[in-house]
Amino acid sequence: MGFREIIGSWVFLQFLCSSLYASEADSTKNPLTISGNLHYGFIISHSSNVKEQSKTNPWGLELEIAWQQMGDKSWQKCFCYPRIGASLTYFNFANSDVLGRAYAASLFVEPHFNIQRKVNLSFKGGTGLVYLDQPYDPETNPENLFYSTHFSFILFANLQFNYRIIPLLQLHLAGNYNHISNGSTKQPNKGINFPTLSLGLTRYFSKGLVSNRSKIPLSELHPNRNLWRLALFSTGKEVANEQKKYWVLGISGYFTRVVGRMSGLSIGTEMVLDGAAKEQLERSGSSDSHLTWSLIGGHEFLLGRFVFSQQLGAYLVKEYDTLDPLYQRYGLTYHFTKSLFLGANLKVHRHVADFLDFRLGVTL
Repeated sequence: MGFREIIGSWVFLQFLCSSLYASEADSTKNPLTISGNLHYGFIISHSSNVKEQSKTNPWGLELEIAWQQMGDKSWQKCFCYPRIGASLTYFNFANSDVLGRAYAASLFVEPHFNIQRKVNLSFKGGTGLVYLDQPYDPETNPENLFYSTHFSFILFANLQFNYRIIPLLQLHLAGNYNHISNGSTKQPNKGINFPTLSLGLTRYFSKGLVSNRSKIPLSELHPNRNLWRLALFSTGKEVANEQKKYWVLGISGYFTRVVGRMSGLSIGTEMVLDGAAKEQLERSGSSDSHLTWSLIGGHEFLLGRFVFSQQLGAYLVKEYDTLDPLYQRYGLTYHFTKSLFLGANLKVHRHVADFLDFRLGVTL
């Protein structure tokens, strides 16, 4: 999954934080927008088990409603004007008997750069819930190894080129990366990775105002540039296709150095007790430990009370087999005080989700 798995999943919340206080003492209007998009793409065959089912060209219809944030607070965080909104999307996987159709409701953020120009660039990321109408069934649909639950998560990101036809109407062309997964809460769960090309129109209902704005010094934006964090996390995980969940418990500690207005570099360590791995080891008669110890490091987007992290982990201690000696972690945390935070984090081996955990932590 990598960047393709989670970047769209939670980045919108960071900018949502900016938008919430962007209107604070700011009289600038945030224009309402409505957009429509047409999608056409293909499914990535990321496993030999899904090669035949991947030979289709999904298409989709999307409707969006959003507000273009024009406030000074948003500008200070990203030097852009993010568009915050919600979308309803229909995807047809062009294989109705096996893969079926997807109906998604999502939230997204779309930072716009050089919005005052006739041609400009934007990047959109988001996540939501999706209903899938043909999940895996060992008797009626054994070929669908992509998903096994009616409800899953959809994660997406795109790069979009915008052309203003008239002041309140914009044409856009985008390359999108979409992923649907249940976070490994139920197997099989190979996940559907499907890039699409989309074409659409956005209607603005007011023009908004782009002002000349100055930058707040980094020292004022981030008074403390050295951050130490400790977190406890937990989740449930299946073994094979069983309904029973086994506890996963872990602890992580890491150091973050703020290196930019929105960026921090982190390094740390984590220990995990995987109850599902323990059950599998006991069934096979193995005496290997289900404990892992890893070194992790990566990057953080720092936006208000929200932090979006992307980390690479390397196992230092691991007695049982996994897909790779390395893994990725993608997470979002909300810092409701200077010291306490809550969050969610996805652990991934390449394109396969290991587990989605929920965590509580402190900044020291």
